[in-house]
Amino acid sequence: MQTNRRTTKPLRVLTDAFIADDGPSGVGAVAVNAPSAYISSVFEQRMGPPEELYLRAILYGLQIGKELGACNISVLCPDETAVKIANRELALEHGSPLAPLYMRIRALIYTYAQAEVRAVPRSRVKHARSLALSASRMPIRRANPQYELFAAR
Repeated sequence: MQTNRRTTKPLRVLTDAFIADDGPSGVGAVAVNAPSAYISSVFEQRMGPPEELYLRAILYGLQIGKELGACNISVLCPDETAVKIANRELALEHGSPLAPLYMRIRALIYTYAQAEVRAVPRSRVKHARSLALSASRMPIRRANPQYELFAAR
């Protein structure tokens, strides 16, 4: 009988958010030590307060780990406030709009055998920072006006 051998080395995911002064901000997450066949990254344009953007980046990092089938994960984030919220070191106010993100993060953390969310200097998450910056600069898609074939003029 073969056993399923999984590595005990945690999957390391870098996360960051770029907060723009004007226009949309960007969120980025990238797995740096994933197997070569499974390179995974996420970037997205978002609007919102910085705490929400960083919590969303942490959530995307945990989702990448689930997609790759990791048992152990280490999510690195440069924002200490978001890390404290994710690790239950800082309580949210009652009725906070961040509560749904917080609950999704905590639910995903409990699905891993071992999971950690750590605050690191911004210089350690350069790859995620560049993804977030790129996402914030993507042109916004505008829907083309719908034309009718037999429109009355």
